[in-house]
Amino acid sequence: MYYVILATIALFGTLNALLIWLYSKNLAKLTVSGLNHLDHQLAEAIKSVVEGNFEVPEPVNPLMSFILEQMKAKTPHQPDITLLSRDDQGKFA
Repeated sequence: MYYVILATIALFGTLNALLIWLYSKNLAKLTVSGLNHLDHQLAEAIKSVVEGNFEVPEPVNPLMSFILEQMKAKTPHQPDITLLSRDDQGKFA
């Protein structure tokens, strides 16, 4: 009777180890395949940006364009710049 229980435990333990090994092997293949696909997509994206032939995802919103033009018209063209003097130690005076 004990031999049957030990044999069953050994069989299930062996099957469990085999399934874990198969799943990990399949997961490794899927991970490598996914990383290769991601690497290919990233390379294509970098290539299209460097070549300058990338597509704009959506057209410019005319309302946002109008708001931007209004904001540009209301801001001064040259900001007032004041230069601060420094002492010999480099601290602002």
